[in-house]
Parts: sequence; C-alpha cells; structure tokens
Amino acid sequence: MTEFEFAELVGTPAATVDEVSFSKSYAASVRSVFRTATDRCRSSNRLPTMPEVHLQLAIRAAVFGRPTGVKELSAMRNLIKTVRKLQAAYDEAGCIMMPFQLIPENVELPFWFRFEEWNSFDRFAEGVVLPTYKQLRERGCRELRPLVKEAVESGQYPDSLGNESVIAENLAGRIAKFARRSPRTGWMPISESEFEKMLDQLPAGTERAALDSLREGTIMKAGGIARLLARSVWLTGMRALEVFQCRLLTIDPDDKLRPPELQEILDDPRAAHEAGRLRDADPEIARGDFRRNGRAPLIFGIKTLKTANSSPLINNAFRFQLLDGINQRGLAALSCASMLSRLQLPYSRAEGIAERCTKHLGLASLKADPGRECAVTLHTLRHAFVDAARGILPPHEVAALSGHTARNTMLAYGGKHVRRRKNSGRTRWMPKADPASAEAIRKAWSLRMALKAKPTPDPELIPELRFH
Repeated sequence: MTEFEFAELVGTPAATVDEVSFSKSYAASVRSVFRTATDRCRSSNRLPTMPEVHLQLAIRAAVFGRPTGVKELSAMRNLIKTVRKLQAAYDEAGCIMMPFQLIPENVELPFWFRFEEWNSFDRFAEGVVLPTYKQLRERGCRELRPLVKEAVESGQYPDSLGNESVIAENLAGRIAKFARRSPRTGWMPISESEFEKMLDQLPAGTERAALDSLREGTIMKAGGIARLLARSVWLTGMRALEVFQCRLLTIDPDDKLRPPELQEILDDPRAAHEAGRLRDADPEIARGDFRRNGRAPLIFGIKTLKTANSSPLINNAFRFQLLDGINQRGLAALSCASMLSRLQLPYSRAEGIAERCTKHLGLASLKADPGRECAVTLHTLRHAFVDAARGILPPHEVAALSGHTARNTMLAYGGKHVRRRKNSGRTRWMPKADPASAEAIRKAWSLRMALKAKPTPDPELIPELRFH
C-alpha cells in the first residue's frame, strides 16, 4: 500500500506534495548543496548524511561569499518550512511520512536521503534555522582548513597541482574557470614551442590512458585528457566541446577508386560522407605506420556546435578538414579524440571535463611562462589556430576550417592586425579546408557584398549558391 492509498483510508491531508510549489531558483540552490556534499563525501569514501549537508552549506558560504551563501541559506530554510507544513498536514490526516516523501519533486534530492529519519532531519533543520549567515561562514572557514590539509596530504585531488585555493573550490563544489579576455585587448600569440612547454607542465598522463579511463569509468586521468583536448584544439581549431563530437574518417580500403573518383571525394568530402563513401578510420591507425594507408585520404569530421546564426546559404552543421601531412603524434591525438564521440558522454559531463581541462591548461601556461598576462584556455588555443590560419590561407578557407560563417567574427579572432601573407613559410602544420565548403562561404560573402552594392541582385545566381 502506497502512502497515497493509505491517505485515502485515513482522510485527505490539507496539503499534498504535488500541491506545494517550490521556487525554481531555490530548488536549484538546494540541489547544488546536496549534490556537492555528496560528491565531497564520495571523493573521501564517506557516506553522505544530513550533517555533511549542513557542513557543505557552511563551506560554500566561506568559499563563494555572501550572495551565494545568503541565497542557499534562504533556500534551505524555505525547504524546511515547506517540509514542516506538509508534515503537519499529513499528521493531521493520520499519515506517517518519511522526510524524503515530503520533499517537492523539483528538488531532486540524492538517493541516500531516502534513508534519513526525522531525528536526523530535525537536527539538520535546527542547525540551518538558528545561525546567521556570518556564523555559518565562520564555521565554514574554521572547518575548511583541516579539510584542505587532509586533501593535500592524501592526494585526494591530484589534478589540483597542490593549489590550496583550487582544492577549496573543489571541496565547495566548483571547478575554477579562467575568464575569457577580449582577443583584441588580451591576445598574446602562442608559438609551437610555447604550446609544447605548456603541455609539459600538465599532470602526468597520456591521451590514450585518459581515453581508457573514461571508457572504463575509472578515475579520470586529468593530465592525459587535458593534453588530448589541448592538442586537438591546437591542431584543428575546434571548440572545446566539439572535441567530443568529432570523427576521423577515411575511404573503405576495399573500395577500389580511380584517381578521378578519389579527387571527387577530396573536392567535396561532405557529399562523399552523405553518400556513405567514408567510414570511421581504424582507431589503431596511429599506432602503426599510417602512411601505409596508401592513397586513401584521412578526413576529420566535426559537428559544429554553433549554427543558430549561420547564413542560410551555408550548411554549417558539419565541417570537414583534410589531414594531409599530419605527423604521427598529431594523428594519435585526433584518433583518440574521435573515440570520445563513441562514449556518448552527457553534455553536462563533457562540459565539466572541458572546464577542468581549461583550469589545468591555465595553471600550466602560467607555470611555463610566469610573465604571461593572462592564462591560456582551450578557447585561447582556438584563437591561436585562427590567428595562424589567417596568416597562411585566404579568409573563406579559414572560415571553413573554424566553422565561422560571418567574416567579421572570423576576423575578430587572434591578433587584431593579422592578414594573409602571400608566399610566407608555414609556421605550423595546418589542415586543408573542405574545398566545397570554402567555395560556398566565398560565394555567400560575395553575394552579401553584392546585396550592399545592388539592392536587386541577379536572381539566377542565387540557386547556384545553395549548398548541396
């Protein structure tokens, strides 16, 4: 018999859980406190309890300051008020309910809360209702010091590089983010040697080991996954989260193609992919001599994450890059990156990994170059890719490689005054743009310029500009 069936026998309470509304903002705050308390206890192999939630509330008040602390304290007090109201209603109706049964649905408390009894909840409620924010923060500062010291000594957060402030933020439940600075005011060029020095300062771990840890669900190899994302963005200019949506493609080796057919694929890899003429490359291709692949091209497919503002004349959902001349190490990184899409990680999980890798890369960049004005992020590496490409390639090819459809947006990346330098030597390896995509972007930009000059362009040109 469920609690609702029992309620029908003894009488209907004056209020039910379904009828009690709880603010979305407060619900989000309560979820954050319970979730981060659970994560902190799991990392130290402890069972979460209600006192741990009260401690988490104090820690977050100490780390995040007054606005967050006051809001979360108010949210918890409102939750307790709601539970007490429902408890009184069900008691009056003769129903015996557990605390978890009286929590509003949009709060989504963790599994262990189902085992909490009223005496534990009552002690928690007393600890939340009585203290002021100042008292709560003082407790958080007092309790945080031994927790950070314990985490440092036990190596509980090996990816923090020993930074106590980073450990404190991890205990509070937030991964530090490096704020983006405007590329026009904070941009500093990055050479290949500087990039490699940054990677040397990351925690130990290889790209392959990081991929295996994610696949097996074991402890994430922070150094390896940071190297994987950083090298992938450096080589291809992807956005950080696009690394989780990329594929390394090639022609089926059993497909005997004549030179004209092979050139047709290279001229329009998107059409070849849609026709089923490309397949996923062997994940082990980078471990052997990939040049044995013969004339079969290596093509990198990227699912573009920002398409809402794309030109209607340009199909920007996917973009393709030709990996001619890539070295063994670069191919190994892109091969591992292409395996990430097969893991089908939730967006929130991928976002959390990218944020953590950005933090590691920022710390490594400042350690490698203490004189750098701002920390390097994964997005900085995308700027560096566009910056290098603009010095080598025409603008429409840079746009095709980076996924931009607006020329002004593309020109805002990297250095302010970088322009194409004809006959300049390449300073770093660069993939080749999909010829069909680059040509479509060039035509779309030309049409836009024609529209500015002529209010009534020749309508016969428009069908030719549509992307197939």
